[in-house]
Amino acid sequence: MTAYVVVYSYTPGDDVDIDKWVDDYAFSNDYLTRPFLDGATYGIYPNITALTSAKSLLNENKDKIIDSKTYFEDYT
Repeated sequence: MTAYVVVYSYTPGDDVDIDKWVDDYAFSNDYLTRPFLDGATYGIYPNITALTSAKSLLNENKDKIIDSKTYFEDYT
């Protein structure tokens, strides 16, 4: 049976630098990944999703307008 040896163990408050890195990671991860459903209106991932959805809607509207020209040209 192999015995495991703890080489390093961290507890918040032990190392000021590590505390700062953990806080910085938590802030930036939240900024990137917070979904709109949590009340946030920021973040790259939610914005990508919203912009992709808007682009799809605009393309559908554009296609409808292009199609309507052929349907309505007899009435102009």
